[in-house]
Amino acid sequence: MIIENEYLFLEVKTKGAEMTHLIVKNPEREFLFQPTETSWNRQAPHLFPIVGKLINNEYIYKQKTYPMGQHGFLRDQELTLVEKSDTHLRFIFVSNQETRKIYPFDFKFWVEYQLLKKGLKITYTIENFGDESMFFSVGSHPGFLLNLNIESTITLIPKKKRKIYQYFNEKGLISDAQPLENTSFVVNQSSPLNDTFIYDNVEKIVLENDEIVIEMNCNQMDYLALWSALDVKTEKLSNMICIEPWLGMPDCTFSNQQLNEKKAITELKPQKTISVGYKLFPSNANEKDN
Repeated sequence: MIIENEYLFLEVKTKGAEMTHLIVKNPEREFLFQPTETSWNRQAPHLFPIVGKLINNEYIYKQKTYPMGQHGFLRDQELTLVEKSDTHLRFIFVSNQETRKIYPFDFKFWVEYQLLKKGLKITYTIENFGDESMFFSVGSHPGFLLNLNIESTITLIPKKKRKIYQYFNEKGLISDAQPLENTSFVVNQSSPLNDTFIYDNVEKIVLENDEIVIEMNCNQMDYLALWSALDVKTEKLSNMICIEPWLGMPDCTFSNQQLNEKKAITELKPQKTISVGYKLFPSNANEKDN
């Protein structure tokens, strides 16, 4: 599925409603990572009903243990296109007999793409049409092409009157957190980005170098993660970075695995709906001078 305006070209596939191309026009530049056999095989998956990793890849709800792989199951599902215009796409996924085996809730999940004048708005809408509260996390995992052979500066802008904390990652689980003293830092090929860096209270992130600028407004999301994949052939970081806005987080090392008690989990009451999202503004670096 393709939508475009004078500034952006966007292509989305129905599997996972995942972006496959995000191209800035004039001059033309692809911003989305393109999968390779020796690196990451995804591009911009949507994460639901969890983000990150669970202890032993499972959780407990009402005394029953359920399996759940990293980042949940939505990214591997076929979604149905329900709305389309020149600048807008909306997809839906509805719970079914198979999903209830691993996630015992009745829900509808929409992913919406809306082109802006020079950006993209992505919105998640979750409806609980069941008879009891449902518990979930939701997030986005877009991978952006990034030349890590040159230095890029990342600046994290905190939410109003809040301080940004960095969470420590221990084999995919959260172990501790501390205030982030330097909210602007450099990333390049020597950065340890193959470990996930997780932050909270981020209003906006700006990544910029001599080639590109990526801004993301993520004030509706509680956490932000940064990650890059190792290329097993070169044993170096791939030329990409994932900037991941999350409503939720991985399990903590001390978690009791109870879904309804999970740190940062969202509770949605029966017959209620919630919408959250973020805005993305990619550009060529020389646009700042025009």
